[in-house]
Amino acid sequence: MYASGPLRTMALKENCALLSSGMAQRNPYRWIEVESFIPGDTSGRHGLVHIRPVAGQGLSTDLFVECSKKLSRNYAVGTRFRIRAKLTDKEGGAEFLYSHFGWDYEVVS
Repeated sequence: MYASGPLRTMALKENCALLSSGMAQRNPYRWIEVESFIPGDTSGRHGLVHIRPVAGQGLSTDLFVECSKKLSRNYAVGTRFRIRAKLTDKEGGAEFLYSHFGWDYEVVS
């Protein structure tokens, strides 16, 4: 199902903004396994619980994941999920994984 009206307009603007960065163009979305955790240092971060990639997927476990807050709010710390995400950055900033907050996810364990 595709979004329409204002939601579609917002999604298109967001995609255009991501595509304007070189990294966003080079990295496709793919399914990855992530887990919730409590980082030792939350300086500059919002909230206590964060999401990171699970080891063994060719991604650093130090990467943060921008995704639906449901993953960090509605499940116990340590829960694993499968999400569709891509490696990106914001105008030359730190790399992170991005997954649209409205996309489906699967609870793995």
